[in-house]
Amino acid sequence: MKNHSSRPNLTLVGASVRAAAQSAARAGLSVVGFDLFGDSDCRSVCDQFELISPPIETAAAGATTAAGATALRLHAALRLHDVPSGAASSVLQVGGLSSEVCSDPAVDSLIARSTADMRLRDPDFLADLVAAAGIKFPLTLRAGKASTRFVRQRITSTGERWLWKDASGSGGIHVRWVSDRPDPNCASPDCPGSDCPGSDCPPSGIVDADQASDADSHIYQRWIAGKRFGASYLSDGNETIMLGVCRSLHTRKPPFPFVYGGSYGPVSLTAQQTETLCKLGDTLVTNTGLKGLFGIDVIVDAWQRLWLLEINPRWTASSELIERSLIRRNVIGPCQSLIGSTCRIQFPHLENEIDSPSLAEVRTRLLQNVEVTPRFLKKVVFARKSGNLDRQELARAEMDGIQCYDVPQHAAFISKGHPLCSLIAAAPSQGKAACPASREMRWRESIRIAQASVR
Repeated sequence: MKNHSSRPNLTLVGASVRAAAQSAARAGLSVVGFDLFGDSDCRSVCDQFELISPPIETAAAGATTAAGATALRLHAALRLHDVPSGAASSVLQVGGLSSEVCSDPAVDSLIARSTADMRLRDPDFLADLVAAAGIKFPLTLRAGKASTRFVRQRITSTGERWLWKDASGSGGIHVRWVSDRPDPNCASPDCPGSDCPGSDCPPSGIVDADQASDADSHIYQRWIAGKRFGASYLSDGNETIMLGVCRSLHTRKPPFPFVYGGSYGPVSLTAQQTETLCKLGDTLVTNTGLKGLFGIDVIVDAWQRLWLLEINPRWTASSELIERSLIRRNVIGPCQSLIGSTCRIQFPHLENEIDSPSLAEVRTRLLQNVEVTPRFLKKVVFARKSGNLDRQELARAEMDGIQCYDVPQHAAFISKGHPLCSLIAAAPSQGKAACPASREMRWRESIRIAQASVR
């Protein structure tokens, strides 16, 4: 255990807290981390770390689901490390954990979760929000017997494509295509069809919001063709700044059609799109009082129209690219970070202990630093076979400025198709098409070496 008595404490909770922990450490915070993976670089940056994923073959005593088992382990870890609750608490959820885990009564009181969280999963609230901001929202229905019949009818009669989503999930593993007929192996009357998620399939009888349960996060949404982007914001509950926008990269991992595969950016959108996204952030904060870092995912269709997909009231997968760009532009100083700025906003008792810029300082520095925005590329590498990781071999994947992150511990078992690591490097500002062929070859070689490190 490292000595962190002289630094303010921050506890981070999430599926993977590595990037947020590195941001917090940059700001001089002493980090206590709890996540599901326990990657080696995450453990090394945290002053204290606890793995909260339950054993695959067993569930914690008293838990009936994997999420329930995780909640029990998280609660025990928070208590074991004497994480305070109430006004003295400084615990941030940084994404990736299901709402079933974080809304567990044993956990909820210890985590600084936004009161807007539940509203941001409500399709009716989101539809009203985007109407006020002037962008579009795909037709979205709560999963239930009536909506299942409606969606299948639309697929058959119009050829529309629909998605089934668990709005409390993340990373794309909560999204499936909906078929025009139920899966014959699924007993649920609300089965979305050929890509049925099995035990996660929407339970019967969830028709409207009055029938509240965890399955209330299950929705149907009409698929919108286009490119996906993630906008990052910082807010103090009154004012909002859009920090940048990144292009989201995805890959197909059956039965999941849109698994997160990385990000590229920050990128430039049209002036009108940028203005609309700024207005959407302002409208969101006006209606919810949301504080700290948050992200908004949108689709840009062939007609350059913006469609809202989801809102994440926390650090997101592209936040570290936005932060790297702000550091290069001197918006964020040597011992400052976005997590540091978030802590100043969300935890008043830490405001005078952290040197990271306030919202007003970030705004001023952005106006003063209008140079070309440095861009970065982040790619998630997936294992091509099951086996044990050779850390020394994986280290060879670092070349030409490409660095490895989210690195499992040596000899850790990695399952085929599961994330192996993340590769991050600076990218030419002109975009991928302008990258020299030699650099593209190095990226391919880096990915090949990383995948070959599983033996």
